[in-house]
Amino acid sequence: MYFQKTNGTNLSAEFKDLILSLFSYDGAKRPSISQIRQHPWLNKAGFNMEATRQQLKTNFAAKQPTEDCRPATKAVKVSRKTAVQH
Repeated sequence: MYFQKTNGTNLSAEFKDLILSLFSYDGAKRPSISQIRQHPWLNKAGFNMEATRQQLKTNFAAKQPTEDCRPATKAVKVSRKTAVQH
């Protein structure tokens, strides 16, 4: 099972159920937004949806590429393009 391969042995059954349903190959089996919001894992006592959303936004913003990263990315693209032309 995927979670064992990724060291997910300490993950709750509710969490695994939610994640597996989100990544179902069959789109008809994937839950809607309202079904996700009603999922038992998201409705556990002490879970704060808004605080979690804010934390995810903060974490995502911190991982955005900075101007310092962009020149290196351009250099890689140019070197690949040059290699293809030669």
